[in-house]
Amino acid sequence: MIGGDSQRLHEELIFAGGQIRQGVFRRFDSLRQAEDALNAGTAEQPAPDVQSALIDLWPKIETSVARSLAVRQEERTASLIRSLEQRQEKEISDIQAILSELAQTIQRELTHQPEQLSLFNQEESQQYARNVSALESRLGQIPSEIDAEANAIRRRYANPQARLFPVAVTWIVPARIA
Repeated sequence: MIGGDSQRLHEELIFAGGQIRQGVFRRFDSLRQAEDALNAGTAEQPAPDVQSALIDLWPKIETSVARSLAVRQEERTASLIRSLEQRQEKEISDIQAILSELAQTIQRELTHQPEQLSLFNQEESQQYARNVSALESRLGQIPSEIDAEANAIRRRYANPQARLFPVAVTWIVPARIA
């Protein structure tokens, strides 16, 4: 899945499956059925004539198999959207906490003055004043930085779009046919 700024939000391999009967592909009713079928498979190859028959069958069932995968993608996308919404809120909360903590640290530093400030020479006093000014400036930037970071996170997660790139077809042939 990619977000509104075309960054990758999530990536995983998904699978779908079904059964072929009399040359017609029928999608499994549940993901569990597909998992069970996949787990039952072995690396043993079917006979060459069975392989040839499967190759010939592919053009007839390709659309149905692709639709099965698209349905699985839609199901997975629906559950991912909920997870991505939660992840977005957590990222926003985290950046707000981090920058708020930085603001508190700067504020504490600004309220703490060196005990021996009167012993500073002119150059040291000027440097101290520049440091205080820089910290005050940085403290003033934090609220807008929090907003900017939160908006960037929202843009990243806006309008998530699922992408599907089929990579393989696995045929699981019952031993009695293989």
